[in-house]
Amino acid sequence: MRITPELRKRCNMYGSMAISNFVALPKNGEEVRIVGRPMTRSGTSVESEELIAIFTTIVHQLRSNLNS
Repeated sequence: MRITPELRKRCNMYGSMAISNFVALPKNGEEVRIVGRPMTRSGTSVESEELIAIFTTIVHQLRSNLNS
């Protein structure tokens, strides 16, 4: 199972939009920091979560093939 170019592009666009939204927030205020950082973190972790899921699947398949 591989990440398709379309999914990679969509994940990249989503992360870019999250960063753009964070940059557009006003720079003062505690609420901006409270909301902005988690929003940016979650927006940029989408593709990494997908890669971890794929890697885990591959390792599981490899282990099951070696045990049989």
